[in-house]
Amino acid sequence: MSISKICTFWSRCTRRLWFYPAVCSVISILAVLFAAFADTFLPRDTAPLVDKDMLQGLLTFIAPTMLTISTFSLSILYATFSFTSSHTSPRATDVLISDGRANEAISAFVAAFIFSLVAIIALGLGYYGATGRLVLLLETVVMLTFVLLAFLRWLRTLSLFGKLDYIVERLENVTSSVMRKHLQRPTLGCRPGPEDTPAGTPLHVQGTGYLQEMDLGALNTLADELDTSLHLLVRSGQRVHPALPVAVLATSSRLTEKQQQIVSRAFTLGQRQNFTLDPSFGLRVLADISQRSLGKNDPGTAMHAVDAVGRILIDNFSEGLAPEVDRSLRYPRLTARPLQTRRFLEDIFPLLTRNAADWPEFTACLREMLAAVAENCPGPLADAARACLRAHAAADAAKTGAAQ
Repeated sequence: MSISKICTFWSRCTRRLWFYPAVCSVISILAVLFAAFADTFLPRDTAPLVDKDMLQGLLTFIAPTMLTISTFSLSILYATFSFTSSHTSPRATDVLISDGRANEAISAFVAAFIFSLVAIIALGLGYYGATGRLVLLLETVVMLTFVLLAFLRWLRTLSLFGKLDYIVERLENVTSSVMRKHLQRPTLGCRPGPEDTPAGTPLHVQGTGYLQEMDLGALNTLADELDTSLHLLVRSGQRVHPALPVAVLATSSRLTEKQQQIVSRAFTLGQRQNFTLDPSFGLRVLADISQRSLGKNDPGTAMHAVDAVGRILIDNFSEGLAPEVDRSLRYPRLTARPLQTRRFLEDIFPLLTRNAADWPEFTACLREMLAAVAENCPGPLADAARACLRAHAAADAAKTGAAQ
């Protein structure tokens, strides 16, 4: 497995709701085992005597309490995810699942429950001497302090979690961060590719789905062995199928079966698009929230989502912020096309205007956002914003004429 795939796998794991509770649970078990072996390497004579019944009673009180709090917190998360799915967009739940505030609280509660349960069993089996019980008591105090701090942060999180404005802000932050990372490598560390599909041997992959990740190192090594160039035709988030060429090898020779397997393994497909891999996916989800909010008679949230789209584009594509080529060339045998920035607006504009006809305040907000993008962003993105403004004005004129 390549380094890039390992990093992608690790990144996916850290965004899962189960990951941090599992890690904290393992740490809590190790802490219990450390206390059990404390008698073998710590002095026994100087250790204060800790009553076994007192310690067991304390742990017996903590275990069911932490289980109850964990169950209650998970029920809150489930209710929040259901609310988010029905009132904003089902795709927005992925952002909340990866929210570190929720993961921190659940991790603390679950780890405390596992710690108490394992410690009660070990204490009942007589694994602890005088030093071990003292270490276990100190670990229990540290664990309770950690749980208390996590509980206070959890109360603060509950005041924000599930609110529509908070969900839009989380989407804006995640999308802007991913957009910035992609703009720092507009050609993925490769040489800029030609606009038209070059001549050569087209490469295909089996399977249908959204492109999640490309092993550019393996592709560059393959092209180096063949002493030729390889032109990438797809980017992360793009829909891929067996008939679509994902790359073109600048040679007329056919690949061997082993080389074709290298190409197939270099392109990882998934059934769903991903916020952290596709910079345009977050914009589409924000547009989806906007039009769904209008359908629920909530123009305020719709305008908030439109403002978020404008901030993402302006903060990342203002004059001089977005480089045209990569500053470092990591894959000299590969070429890649830069991001088509005008697509960021063209893809979401029909969705933004779908339910906007009956909301003049939203229409004015949308026009202001497009005008701001046209004034602050250079090149194709500004052209796309002006084209959207003209299309919107023409639609309004046609509607007025039909009404008269």
